[in-house]
Amino acid sequence: MLKHNPFLKNTPLILLGALWFASGQANDAVNFWCADFAQSVNTECTPIDDPVKMAAAFGKGFDTIGGELTLTKIQELPQDSTAALSIKAKNANFNTTSQVAINTTGIKVNTVEFVSSEELIINVTVQAEINAQTQHDITVTTPLNDGTTETVTGVLYITEPSALPEIISIVPSSVKQGANNATVTLYAVGAHFDESSVVDFGDNHITVKEMTVHSENSLTVVLSVDSSALKKLYHITVTTGGETVKDAKDYGFLSVYQSALPEPVTVADDDSTEPVNSPPTDSTDVDEPQINPQPTATNTDNDIDQADTNPDDAVIVANDDSIEPVNSPSTNSTDVDEPQINPQPTATNTDNDIDQADTNPDAVTVTDDESTEPVNSPSTDSTDVDEPQINPQPTATNTDEPLPPLSHPGKIQISPDNSDKVDENAGFYRLTVQRLEGSDGEVSVKVETLGLNQSQIAIAGQDFEINSHTLTWFDGDSDAKELMITLIDDDEFEGDEILNLKLVKVTGDAILESTTLMVTIVDNENDDVEIVPGINGPNTPVIRICPEKGEMKYECSAKNITITDLKVSESGHIDGGTLKGTLENNGWVTNFILESGSQLENNSWVANLMIKPEAVLIGGILTSYIISEGTLIDIDFRGAFVRGGYLGGSIFNNSEVNGYFEDVSLMPNTRIIGGALKGQIEGDPQYPALLESLKVMRNSHLSHIIIGSNVELPNDVTLGDGVVKMENAVAINPAGEVETQALMIGGSSVNDGDFKLQNELSRSDSITIYSRIQVEPAHIGLRAEILICAAYKPLTSPRRKPLFYMIDTEDDIHLWDEEIANLVTFREIESLWEIEDIEIYSGFFDFTGVLNIYFGYRLEDGTVVYNLKTIDATIIE
Repeated sequence: MLKHNPFLKNTPLILLGALWFASGQANDAVNFWCADFAQSVNTECTPIDDPVKMAAAFGKGFDTIGGELTLTKIQELPQDSTAALSIKAKNANFNTTSQVAINTTGIKVNTVEFVSSEELIINVTVQAEINAQTQHDITVTTPLNDGTTETVTGVLYITEPSALPEIISIVPSSVKQGANNATVTLYAVGAHFDESSVVDFGDNHITVKEMTVHSENSLTVVLSVDSSALKKLYHITVTTGGETVKDAKDYGFLSVYQSALPEPVTVADDDSTEPVNSPPTDSTDVDEPQINPQPTATNTDNDIDQADTNPDDAVIVANDDSIEPVNSPSTNSTDVDEPQINPQPTATNTDNDIDQADTNPDAVTVTDDESTEPVNSPSTDSTDVDEPQINPQPTATNTDEPLPPLSHPGKIQISPDNSDKVDENAGFYRLTVQRLEGSDGEVSVKVETLGLNQSQIAIAGQDFEINSHTLTWFDGDSDAKELMITLIDDDEFEGDEILNLKLVKVTGDAILESTTLMVTIVDNENDDVEIVPGINGPNTPVIRICPEKGEMKYECSAKNITITDLKVSESGHIDGGTLKGTLENNGWVTNFILESGSQLENNSWVANLMIKPEAVLIGGILTSYIISEGTLIDIDFRGAFVRGGYLGGSIFNNSEVNGYFEDVSLMPNTRIIGGALKGQIEGDPQYPALLESLKVMRNSHLSHIIIGSNVELPNDVTLGDGVVKMENAVAINPAGEVETQALMIGGSSVNDGDFKLQNELSRSDSITIYSRIQVEPAHIGLRAEILICAAYKPLTSPRRKPLFYMIDTEDDIHLWDEEIANLVTFREIESLWEIEDIEIYSGFFDFTGVLNIYFGYRLEDGTVVYNLKTIDATIIE
């Protein structure tokens, strides 16, 4: 979990697109297709006189470059794992005889399931000895009816396993709004799924109707999806006892799509597609503003000059070629011309360095010497709608679970009316177990107690008498069964203790529900424990000796004690110990050592910690002094300093004593807000960290960092490799250009190398492209659509006007008629966050040419906010 990139994982292969010069450029585009693109991919060229058909050919050309089909995304699995993967290839001819092979001993394809001509589901096992950070070829061979064999190739990338249990795959990964019996299968690593596991999608519009556990790392659930469920990605959490398993994607795992999707504009592949002008209306027509993204000027070193840290001056340099917007044809009604808006080009800086003076996001834009003449494409009478493709549900494999019975044996559960508290001197505790919703056949269930020999946990033989018992219902019997648990009343003061009861090993095909119950045994002796003063914590005394496991509701001393699995309640405070396991803190933890491999889930306050390598602290408030060789994630710091180690997620420094972070390494896409930084500050080369509203202290050194807004850089701060800055965005609405405080930056990394604004790569190199948006403050919380578009030029004719394309939610490519209102949606966002990280592309470009990529978002009122500085990629042979 700590090593994977939270924003870029298993991104789909897409062909970037945006602006298309329509009818007036058709002949030139035909020549381009035949003379340049088709030659660059070694295919025969047939002239095409229809821009729509040419778009289809262009898209198909990408999928069949070199005469070989490729899978549409890089697959990814960790070492020592088994999971199902959905593999897709456009224009493929998969069938039930398709075979899948991976060219490595130690990686086994267990099953292959046919879904459609463009999709297969494969179940793969990766052995532990396979090296991490390696790529392995996937080959799909399909015998065709004409006697030939089709070959589709792809890549499986092997990663290191997470330090924590996590969900690595879900098949299928999308369900429809209103689905009543949607079946999905989860695959995890390091988990311990069983019949008591609870699967949660974080939303009451998605409910789990049934669950089948296949193994400790695999289960299948049947879902009911409410028709009002939002169209978005949902996080998945599986809780089994004290274990919580979450999905590996920070932006969600299960997608809910619309029950009746409006069809995006599609690209036809026959001669019947002819654009038709829409008829005039009686209303007043308003010409939409014509927006022309400009080419990006290049700055060859990408340095931030030290002097440019002041966020003020924007310099716009125009060339001598005019851009002449052309209004759309008028109708019989009264026309009103809206202002014509021409987005400016972005200066390109080729080495990704920041000159110290430029740390404030100012746009420096230079246009090229070619004129851009937008022409409105004719409107059509209607929009063709493709029905959404719904994948058949996967078949669970490798499971010993019996097939669902035709009878109704019912559900077995602990009665919800049971008390969870009993006095120690009550003599016994009565457990009631129910059989509901059926009584067919004989069923039984075993009751187990989970008493552990630790403080605060009831101990079998000392606090109660029972270890296990079996309850049986005969055919037709649906009466509740009771189990009597004898309580032992002693004379020692022990505090309240916990008796955990669990239903296991059900027989007769009955379903287990409400399988666990925690019973508090209330102590009836007096507390005469000596009070020990607290240390560096709240002004309350610390009493008791801390337990190693269980739950602590009081103040206790952990001196000379090693904590292995403890929960500190809101009223608890533990002081002076060592953690070698897991600790959930809802109270106070002070003066602690976190040993390697430990995890502290902090929901409250901690102070004075020493964190060893590979130990992790997640969340909460940190104060006083933190010496770290481990990892801190999503923290609110209010102390003197954090020295050393790694920071990840969102890091807030709200210290009122000028607290700072010193000599820290920043994990992929970390964000630090407020306070100060000191010493060596190093971000991730591929996914640099973002700094906002903070001061970098004198004589510090930064590398692989994105400089955001309100960052103070003294003259003696040195800037190393990969230091770039956020740039001012542009915002427009139907009335014209509007002011915005939004900032944006985008870039790419080749072969997992450094993040750069511009990159050059060959067709055999892999590239990852993503963007980061600091949203306009007034737009935070609003619904929005992400827009991705790009211009393409061939290497053979660099001065030729580019082809422009846009991409929809299905990753399909379309020509754009240059009307802002006609830009299709790439991704939907229900509520904009302060920072939005947009996954754009991860994979290979099997063509040559130059791509200039634009990105941004559109609000429901028509406002569009987008980048001036493009992401540039040059693909050579």
